[in-house]
This record gives sequence, structure tokens and C-alpha cells, in this order.
Amino acid sequence: MFDQFVDPTEDFLISYEDLKGIVPKELMDARASGNGVPTDVAEKLERMLPGGQHNSGRIDETQSDDGSFDPDSAGQPERALKAIAVRRGQAAFRNALLEAYARRCAVTACSIIDVLEAAHISPYMGTITNHVTNGLLLRTDIHTLFDCGLLSIDPAARTIVIADSLAGSTYEGLSGRKLRIPKNPASSPSRKALDRHFAAFERRRRGNY
Repeated sequence: MFDQFVDPTEDFLISYEDLKGIVPKELMDARASGNGVPTDVAEKLERMLPGGQHNSGRIDETQSDDGSFDPDSAGQPERALKAIAVRRGQAAFRNALLEAYARRCAVTACSIIDVLEAAHISPYMGTITNHVTNGLLLRTDIHTLFDCGLLSIDPAARTIVIADSLAGSTYEGLSGRKLRIPKNPASSPSRKALDRHFAAFERRRRGNY
């Protein structure tokens, strides 16, 4: 269901100048996909959308569903499985992390294989970043929090740190928990990568994007 169509050659839902005033610089300058948008930023963007004036106007319900998507059509399950595979990370990278972390989430120790994903510590920038030391095996929801900058690792103590916005949530119990480290030191997460992720996490927490 679409609310509106906008021609990007003529108009935008939110202007670039407005975006620059809201979205962190590292996201504006990102040259890779998969960068999470902090919750407070997403909420600001959502609040801006209803008040926008756009050339194309709103569309009615007869235009919103053209029948091009059919949930009963052949191939839907296969496409869903492919999407899950992409989200989990490339097979070799994920397999390396599954082996390194003994098939358990590095944060929660969850052992349900189907919900364990290969998380990049430093953002994905091609196959060179698919190195076991630039990865953590994380449960799906923990992976999302990690990518969104709502959870990080104190690189010195190797303990879990959560954003203030998670206080009082079911994730509060993770705060201060030790990160599970692979038995093989060669597979341990890169200190430099953890340093960078934690520094970005701290900047967000202080409001210095």
C-alpha cells in the first residue's frame, strides 16, 4: 500500500538540506549498504513526512495495489529464503563465524542456528571485510541493535554496552555481560574494529554524530 509517488528528478519526500541537519554524517557519507539508522533519527524523519508538500499528491486506494504482487505466486518461498541468506551474511563468512563461536551467539549464547547471523564489526566494504576477525556471530535481534548503534562492545573490558534508550527493556540484562570469545585467538574480533564501533556508539550516545 503506497501513500504517495514522488518523481526524484523533480521532488523529494525530504530535502537533502533537511536530511543533513538530522542524519549523522557517517550515514550521509556511507558508501555501503546495511548501515543502521539510529532510532531517534528515524523518529525525526517519520515526523517530517506527514507535513511535506509534494508535487505528485496522494494517491487513492484504486492506484495503490496494481496486483503485481501475488503472495500465492510461485517462487515467493524461494525469494524469502534468499533474503534470509543475504541477511545472515555470505555463506563462507557465516560458516567461519559459526565455527569460531561454536554455533552460539557471542552475546546471548543462543544456539538456535536459524537465528544466528554474521555481523560485520566494521561495515561491509567488499569481500575483504568478510574476515572472521571483522565479524561476530549474533542472534538476529542483537545483530540489528549492533548495526543500529544501540549496542556495542567495550573493547578494553570486552563487555556489552547498551544505549540509554534500551534501559528498562528486555535487553537491559545484557549490559556488562562478557562477550564470548572464540577458543582460537586467531579468530578473536579485531581490537581496532571494536574500537571504531565503540567510538561511533559513544558519539551517538553523547549526541555528537
